[in-house]
Amino acid sequence: MYYFAELFVILTFFILPPIFSTTPSAGFIQFTFYQILIYGFLGIYCLIRGKNLVTENTFFSRENTKKISTKHLLALSIIILVFLFLNGYLWKIIAGLNQEKIQLQKSVFYQLFQIFGILVYAFYEEAMYRYFLPFSIGENLSIISKSENPPKWIFTLSEIIALLLFSFGHLYMGIFAVLNGFFAGIALRFLVWKTKSVFPSTIIHFIYNLVLYLSMFTKA
Repeated sequence: MYYFAELFVILTFFILPPIFSTTPSAGFIQFTFYQILIYGFLGIYCLIRGKNLVTENTFFSRENTKKISTKHLLALSIIILVFLFLNGYLWKIIAGLNQEKIQLQKSVFYQLFQIFGILVYAFYEEAMYRYFLPFSIGENLSIISKSENPPKWIFTLSEIIALLLFSFGHLYMGIFAVLNGFFAGIALRFLVWKTKSVFPSTIIHFIYNLVLYLSMFTKA
């Protein structure tokens, strides 16, 4: 019962609201102290719970792949980062979007605070969508199936649901942003699966969002 309640609360208060919202849930360019605090703690919680789910349930033994070497990790990270930028640029061209420029804030402290917020939010999304949700959804589906050896479709379905939740969390920016999120989500989840850690994907996610953030500004 705990697994159902936990997933229900997460979905109700953090996952579903952005899908039905017309504005970004985190503000993106105007993080507040409380938002950073909430997303930071929630990211840590999702990371810990995800690790616990993997430890407690042999259903997730499929995740027990060998860690890749540092050299391969660096190469894979660069490839995925390049893919994210190409993917985002492709959908931007298809959608015919012209990014609006906004005036640069003069306060250096404000800019550093927002950049820190982008880092925290990237960590939250990786811990939530790439780690906790696939395992939590899979755990609940395996309980519903009442099978000692849950079928492979449960593992696949849990991955698909988590990916779709992440993708449609960008619906406020239009359908092309959803498609961008879909393919980016696949790439980032693959990195988490290969490294057995959310930190490499968090760095990649942070760099991508940071570049987008900085590209929005124009000099006063």
